[in-house]
Amino acid sequence: MFNYNDHWKKPVIKIGKITLILATITSFIPAIYLTLIEGANPAFSSIIKSWFTVLSIYGMMYIIEPISFYSVLGLSGTYLSFLSGNIGNMRVPCSIMAMEVTNSEPGTSKAEIVSIIAIVSSVITNIFLLTLMAFAGASLLELLPPQIIVGFQRFTIPSVYGAMFLQIAIKNVKLIPFSILIPYILIVLGLPAYIITFFTVLSMIIISRIFYLKSKSSINI
Repeated sequence: MFNYNDHWKKPVIKIGKITLILATITSFIPAIYLTLIEGANPAFSSIIKSWFTVLSIYGMMYIIEPISFYSVLGLSGTYLSFLSGNIGNMRVPCSIMAMEVTNSEPGTSKAEIVSIIAIVSSVITNIFLLTLMAFAGASLLELLPPQIIVGFQRFTIPSVYGAMFLQIAIKNVKLIPFSILIPYILIVLGLPAYIITFFTVLSMIIISRIFYLKSKSSINI
């Protein structure tokens, strides 16, 4: 008899931990090569300074992104997405679209399976297209007018996020004003992007929970 926890969840956690640890270790290979083979030895103070610079920019993302994306990606999808990258502009849209087409409720075992299949497919497609573009991309870009290239650069990501927002928001119409107003106020206040993301996500979780409890209590009445 299939047991979701024993046959799916535990192996996913085990394999996910191993692959992410291996990815972390292998990410040091270029630095080790430059140090041992090429003799590049930057001062320790420079390394620490660079590390703090990166931490100040992306540090909050280590907390925000897993919380933000987990409900959509699921357990296995989170491991694979953080291993392969392109989470916001590739893995999340594919996962949302797959659940939409299959009428899968986020957080269920069905959604977990559907999400990981979509993410794996996106990774394979991504690798194929990246390989193709690595060889033919420069030649193809030379054939396109500059206006088209600028359009791709400026509007591709906003278009993807706009489509994602509409798909989710149409099911939760009451949340739309809050999801627009909260980040807008934070942007007007001039706060850093990671602070805006953190407080927007946190606020929407709280507001969604309030609406959920309110609707649940009204049903019970």
